Amino acid sequence: MKPRQVRALSLLAIAAAAALAGTAVIDRQAAAAVAEMGRVSDALRARRETRPGPPSSDVAAPVDDNAFAHYERAAALAEEIDDDADVRPLLAASDSQLAEEPRRPTWRPVVDALLAGARSVRREFPRVDRAFGCANLLTYRRTANLALFEARAARHEGRGHDAVRITTAVMAMGAACVEDGVLINQMVGAAIVAIAVDAWPDDALRRVDEATLHALAEDLRRIDALLPTSLDLDAELVQMAAALTAVPDQTDWCGLGSWRYGFSTRWMCADAYLALARTAERLRAAEDRPWPARQRVYEQEL
Repeated sequence: MKPRQVRALSLLAIAAAAALAGTAVIDRQAAAAVAEMGRVSDALRARRETRPGPPSSDVAAPVDDNAFAHYERAAALAEEIDDDADVRPLLAASDSQLAEEPRRPTWRPVVDALLAGARSVRREFPRVDRAFGCANLLTYRRTANLALFEARAARHEGRGHDAVRITTAVMAMGAACVEDGVLINQMVGAAIVAIAVDAWPDDALRRVDEATLHALAEDLRRIDALLPTSLDLDAELVQMAAALTAVPDQTDWCGLGSWRYGFSTRWMCADAYLALARTAERLRAAEDRPWPARQRVYEQEL
């Protein structure tokens, strides 16, 4: 064999040995990162399960069932109502126009389901076998809008108690979504609460009687107690880890990895997960600080 061929074979052997050694190192790093992801997820799940729950919804005649069974039914009923033809055109309608709207009977089943959910003691978002799941913003928003049409119509008819009760039921659905903790559900819930608040502008408040104002103030106080004061990523991280580890082939966690991780998608995703978990802990540590200081922390983390 010629010297040049010997050198070429030697270089190939060295390269192959280096590749094998590098692959072994990458596999160990990936396995360590995935194991750490599991430990972090288990700790977050334990912390979430042992934390104090939100205050009772404090509703009349509470029922020991799951509010989301009713919310999902309300959403399914709302899905049968055409958004473009039957909902969007009414968003700009006045209270008096809503009171005279001939399609009001189609809203009532949605409202009844929401009111049933507001009486429920438990608020557990439906998931199957730890699978990641989230509320459908478009469907839940349609549900909220339909119920608030009825609340505004009742307000025009002088039925302040009913108007407040329906509005609070919408807010309770939003608060339950926020309480679930998965990030998209927190966003959906916050949007629903905002929609309900917008249904009571200043001019509407000036037109209702004192008893209605008092009832609304009491219900707002109760809903406010159900809502957190800051973003909580514990549930999001727990569900994220569950979704990742449920993938049969973990090499399919994402597309091609970066050079830093030697094209190991497992290592890259697990490392990114741990970085997000550390960010969440820093945000949690800033919760009790004055707002200007919290704002600086948020900007730094972004």
